[in-house]
Amino acid sequence: MIKASNAIRTARILLGTPYKEMDCMALIRAVIKRSAGGDKNYRCEGTNWLWRSIGNSGKYKHLTERWESIDGAKPGMLAFKRRGDDVHHVGLVTEAGTVIHSSSVSGCVVETSLDSSWHCLGRHRYIEVDERVCVDLPEELPQTSEPVGEPGPKGATTLINKVDGYIMKIVGDWRVAED
Repeated sequence: MIKASNAIRTARILLGTPYKEMDCMALIRAVIKRSAGGDKNYRCEGTNWLWRSIGNSGKYKHLTERWESIDGAKPGMLAFKRRGDDVHHVGLVTEAGTVIHSSSVSGCVVETSLDSSWHCLGRHRYIEVDERVCVDLPEELPQTSEPVGEPGPKGATTLINKVDGYIMKIVGDWRVAED
């Protein structure tokens, strides 16, 4: 079993990985394969398959619980986006009320707010959810440092924050690893 903090740490190491190298499901597979307590041979077909696996048995049941909302999100849970019956995106909930996911819009693995664009939650059988920490959903990402650099997309300010030992560049609502 992977501790939530280890899963989050592994996912943060992957921030900035290009989307063409790692889509959202590949990110979750990488976290499970690379984290202490994970399964180096882990396989999963895709996001819809993962969401529906709750009805499977044995090693084919990847989710042990799931919810049709994001209320009560906790570190280590998986957050999902959906349109109707199509569950098309997944990310890992962090202790900061954010989600680490691979975004085709930003072109890389990012950390963004767990906001109303996310629709569902699930517990993965390999990732232990941190029950002691209940995530408060922030209105926007915390911005604890002074603006630097030039404006980003749509005039958003680019900020540099230090998060858990990693330097993060924040452009609008997107966090990406800084080289």
